[in-house]
Amino acid sequence: MKAWNDLENDPYITLYWTGDERNPDTHWYMDHGVKIEQMKDGTIEINNAMVGGDFYKKVTDAQYEVFAEKGWFLGCYNVCIDTYKERLRKVDVLISLEKERGNTELCEELEGRRGTLRNKLFRYVELSENFNSFVTQ
Repeated sequence: MKAWNDLENDPYITLYWTGDERNPDTHWYMDHGVKIEQMKDGTIEINNAMVGGDFYKKVTDAQYEVFAEKGWFLGCYNVCIDTYKERLRKVDVLISLEKERGNTELCEELEGRRGTLRNKLFRYVELSENFNSFVTQ
């Protein structure tokens, strides 16, 4: 798993543990709204922590493959891009519903939220593209 190797070999990354410090149950790291965790048996779980609430959602098989093949950062950027696209889709549906109801005040608020989400999405698209061009040079 390239993502886990990236983290283990990065001198600026601190891996955390659960359980006893001398005999930890798991090692984990979290950044960009993504948590990666290596279990005691060596299996690796990757979860999206940007779904809201106090729970995580397992990444899709396609997202997991990006972590496995491309590494930690591109995997995180991919999850962020997918998450923000889904949030934008939901906000667009809400805007349509509120326009039908004639609720202009809420529409304006949702359009502001849509602008913020677009900025975040474009930031991660740009990070991903820049990272890809940096790696291939």
